[in-house]
Amino acid sequence: MTWHASFRSDQVGARVTVEETFPYLSVLLSMPTSMAPLAERRASNLVRARRDERLRPRVVVSRPYHVVVDPASTCNLRCPLCVQATDPNGRRRQVMEPSTFHRLLNSVSMAAIRLDLFNWGEPLLNPHLTEFVRAANEFGLHTRVSTNLSLPLNRSELEALVASGLRCLVVSIDGATQQVYEKYRRRGELALVLRNLQLLIDVRAELGLLRPIIEWQFLALRHNVHELETAAALARDIGVDVFRYGGARGTMATKVTRSIQENYRSSQHILLDGGHPLSEYDADGNKRWEGELEGCRWLWGKLAVQADGGVSPCWSAWFSRFDHGNVRDGDVGDIWNSEPFQTARHIAIGPGDPNGATACDTCAYHRAFVNAPDCPEDDLGPDTVASAARRLTEAGSPPAAAVLESVLRGLDTNSIAAERAAASGNPPAHFADARN
Repeated sequence: MTWHASFRSDQVGARVTVEETFPYLSVLLSMPTSMAPLAERRASNLVRARRDERLRPRVVVSRPYHVVVDPASTCNLRCPLCVQATDPNGRRRQVMEPSTFHRLLNSVSMAAIRLDLFNWGEPLLNPHLTEFVRAANEFGLHTRVSTNLSLPLNRSELEALVASGLRCLVVSIDGATQQVYEKYRRRGELALVLRNLQLLIDVRAELGLLRPIIEWQFLALRHNVHELETAAALARDIGVDVFRYGGARGTMATKVTRSIQENYRSSQHILLDGGHPLSEYDADGNKRWEGELEGCRWLWGKLAVQADGGVSPCWSAWFSRFDHGNVRDGDVGDIWNSEPFQTARHIAIGPGDPNGATACDTCAYHRAFVNAPDCPEDDLGPDTVASAARRLTEAGSPPAAAVLESVLRGLDTNSIAAERAAASGNPPAHFADARN
């Protein structure tokens, strides 16, 4: 999606911008000195994964570097474009069990860099969410949570969330008045959300922390776009770090199973008019960001795990029938190169099949490829690392010398090993088992 943003201060803007410009290098370079060996290993995997994304083989020699985990497949709201309202039976509603999460974390933590703890449901409905964030933080993972925040939360709950090590908290607020807000965030209470948001900011200040970055996200729709400037002013008054806004997409349950134009038409009564400056679509219902039409950006480096442990081909595959395995039954490394994933990769680079049985069949046929939770870094050479390190220093977060050296070493040694592996047809030995 195409987002626009304003920042509370230049310092906040610098911190957020460097993370968006270098979404993985910035995390690696920000790891503590004690984790320098892990930073090297993750850097080594990252450059190998980027190579897999370029070549798109059926069998990959890397492991997922960006993992999306849904802590809860249930939600307290019923937003009209969301699966919770349009297709609630696509997957059983539940919260992820701690045993499932920790099994997943142990399986991906040696290679993963970023962990998004949200997808189809409301993450704060999982009573173990703070525990999940703390555990991920202990591994040096960048964590992000997106919430509607329309829940009766107390100070101690918000203190625990702020103190957990969470890096970014996105709050979805699509209006400046209750009358407009509730048209999309059905069952939501704007006054409750704003109270929670202000308390969050106060708690963070009292604890003397700069994290999590707190972001107000405004989904621009036909009925609420006139309140965008009022919402931005309200966000500034409350003291949020980032105000981000952009147009919505069509019905989420069908965005990889139907054509782009058909999905747009089915949601046209809610979406901005095609061609509107903030719309994701042109006047004919085509995607305005043509980069998404070029191909899948999921199957070679990013992983989506559902609340029940199901592993999906991407974060837009809602239905359980599209799963390629379950983390409760096997290691992610085994699932990652299993026959279903190999088949999905083969399908994704082909013409697809409108009547196919998988999400990748219909997605490839319609060229309905969904955006990935990052921006691509094609060049992972020393100049890029130096630029990321300089930008972090300017933002007030200079990388430790040992970590900088480890990241450079990981990128350099892996680039050599990757070429040798390609020539021999075998993965490098230290990735035979990603848990070693």
